Amino acid sequence: ENLHLIFEKIRTENSVAPILVIGLYHPYTEYKNQEQILRLINKWNTEITEVAFLYGPTKFVETLDLFSGKAKKSYFSDSIHLNAAGYELIANRVFKEMLI
Repeated sequence: ENLHLIFEKIRTENSVAPILVIGLYHPYTEYKNQEQILRLINKWNTEITEVAFLYGPTKFVETLDLFSGKAKKSYFSDSIHLNAAGYELIANRVFKEMLI
């Protein structure tokens, strides 16, 4: 519901502006229920994509894969917050998607 309201507000102000929607990533890899959390994040990302599609032109920027299989301490300042290197990965992905 809130996501619809956000898109509606944007489209009221500008009906043609391209919108980049940044997907959720999974910082909870060390938790016992991390697989359950991953399924939930995937579900949220799918729902975000579906809602964004209704308010085109939009582009969903996937981030879930950016940290998969990488040393967490290289990209996170603590258990869930990104550090500069983590934000740089996301920024590079967003920039790449802007060019496509």
